[in-house]
Amino acid sequence: MPRKIALGGRYSRDLFNRHGDLRHIRRLRFWPMNKKRSSVSQCLLHAWINSAPRSLEPSLSPQDQKPETQLDREKEEIKRGARSCV
Repeated sequence: MPRKIALGGRYSRDLFNRHGDLRHIRRLRFWPMNKKRSSVSQCLLHAWINSAPRSLEPSLSPQDQKPETQLDREKEEIKRGARSCV
């Protein structure tokens, strides 16, 4: 970490020495995991993460979609014929 950043904060003297190296903190507190806290697997099942569709198939552009009606098929044949004339 750059010295300027390490020594620039309010508590920097407590956490870093004058060279910007991390001090050995003797009274470091341990915070156990809260039993109410969600696990990683529970977080992955949350609605915010799962709201996107799971399909990885690319969406088709209008040009890639097949004509569905007889009228659409006839229009496509006319377009192909017009392209061959040009």
